[in-house]
Amino acid sequence: MNNKNHIREEQLIDFVLENTSKELQQEIQQHINQCNSCAKQLMVWSHLLNQPNSTKPSAELKNKVWESVRHQRPLNRKRKKGWAVAISSVAAIFLLFIGMLDYYQSNVESYEVARNNEITVNTIQSEPQTQQMAIIPVADYRDITGNVWINDVTQEMLLEVEGLANISNRDHQLWIIYENNEIKGEILPTMDGSSRVLIKGKGVNKFKVIKASIEPLGGSREPTGPETFVVPIKNN
Repeated sequence: MNNKNHIREEQLIDFVLENTSKELQQEIQQHINQCNSCAKQLMVWSHLLNQPNSTKPSAELKNKVWESVRHQRPLNRKRKKGWAVAISSVAAIFLLFIGMLDYYQSNVESYEVARNNEITVNTIQSEPQTQQMAIIPVADYRDITGNVWINDVTQEMLLEVEGLANISNRDHQLWIIYENNEIKGEILPTMDGSSRVLIKGKGVNKFKVIKASIEPLGGSREPTGPETFVVPIKNN
């Protein structure tokens, strides 16, 4: 597996369900740290498979559902009809997922995100309309330092942070809180304790607070882990 090849869908599902070996888990984690596309897909599957506790299926049930889809095969021609029904059911599930994915991306992803090596040229720091704000570490994470640059005119925000703890079985997640208190999450991939994220798109001028927390692998729907830093956004 390398950054040029995307992770297969079934591997992402197994990753969310924690059904992968430690070696493959590390490979997938390293890949999504560098691949924006796979990181988005992972977050979608994490949201789909990890609903609130009141409606959350058990891991055993989720495994059975996935295994039943993955291993269905036509046994003979006499069972063609039954296989056709199975194909239709799988197709319906797939179309439902595509519909949810389109809805998720159209309603949640209203901006573009580049991470670490994907960020090539930065001009936001030198723009006259850019505001610079220092990252404020929280509680037991006093070693965290960094800055946020935000430009309402160009609709861009750049985050550079250092001193993030190296964690093998959890993710750092960035949270964007809007003026209307809507919240959106982005995986915050780290390289030697550092991370850079560039966000472009409509709505950047509506950011109210930026903060981060430590979450389960693949991210959470809302902050659940300990917070690591916060940045109040002050618009002119």
